[in-house]
Amino acid sequence: MIREDIVIDHSRSNLLHTVLLLGSMMGLLALLGFLLSGTTGVVMALAAGVFLFFFGPRISPQLLLRMYRARALS
Repeated sequence: MIREDIVIDHSRSNLLHTVLLLGSMMGLLALLGFLLSGTTGVVMALAAGVFLFFFGPRISPQLLLRMYRARALS
């Protein structure tokens, strides 16, 4: 059995990595928005990022596969 303190340490580490990755992606998205449209682009990029952060996991895989017109391999 894994000790509980090790599990807690790994959970904190995973949370930190997740926050850093999401923050970095939002920063890159904001930079791209700034380069393309200035301050308005930053606001639009951050709004799109927040929207996708909250509603992205709710999109069904079947919808995405239909959107890309995916077909079975076999």
